[in-house]
Amino acid sequence: MQKYSKWFLWTMLIALMSFANAEDRFVDSDDYKEPEFKKCFINDYSRLVEGDDVDWVWVANSVKLSQHKVALTSVIGKTKEAKRSDKKALEIALKDEIQDMDTHGGSTLKMSACIFDVDDANFGKRFIPFAGGHLAQAGLGVEIILKDGGRTVAMLRHYAREGNAKEDVSEEVAEDIIEFIEEN
Repeated sequence: MQKYSKWFLWTMLIALMSFANAEDRFVDSDDYKEPEFKKCFINDYSRLVEGDDVDWVWVANSVKLSQHKVALTSVIGKTKEAKRSDKKALEIALKDEIQDMDTHGGSTLKMSACIFDVDDANFGKRFIPFAGGHLAQAGLGVEIILKDGGRTVAMLRHYAREGNAKEDVSEEVAEDIIEFIEEN
């Protein structure tokens, strides 16, 4: 009996350690499985794992993003809700954040941004218990691809809510993304 108990305990310990060390993958998340899931231009969502300040991330092995400069090449809107003003607000915010980056030389990574979701501020949601203040703010969902030459070195997917204006949430998203690049 004691022999089997030790075997069982070791098996359970190994299983728990594996579970604790496993990264949360985007394709296993509720976000990905929602019927309203909106794609943008990331081809392979299976690589994305849960990030800290940015929702979902993938960075190629041995690539240190902070050792590169960044240049914004395009901002597109993949959803019909994304207006020209939304794209312009995100473009301005990203360029401002890139300009303020502490660059370390190296090659220049080309950044492409794609808006997959836009939510206008909705003051009627302020009265939803516990979450209304947050849900009433403007929201913006963005996918980012960073390329070094023709090689994709990072993919990011992030959604944020901030303030009442699109400029507020664009600045929040841009700040989160550039902060991630500077720290990784």
